Amino acid sequence: MELPNGTRLGDIQTFGVRFKSGKSSVFDTGDNWNMDNIKVTFAGSSNCSGTLIEQQGSPFVRFTGDRREWRTNVRIP
Repeated sequence: MELPNGTRLGDIQTFGVRFKSGKSSVFDTGDNWNMDNIKVTFAGSSNCSGTLIEQQGSPFVRFTGDRREWRTNVRIP
């Protein structure tokens, strides 16, 4: 995803993933999804690049009807 012009790495404090269930009616059961890994990288305009977030597990987060969001603090490399 592209960020607005002028955004600096230090401006990013948290990163998250929000899960939206495929539940189409009140009678449907909600979906559950496992997130086994995530890697968020950046590429700057001055030929700098790196990894902001890298986590993995089996799963490291399970999205359910009760847990719809995962967030983590961003540590600037």
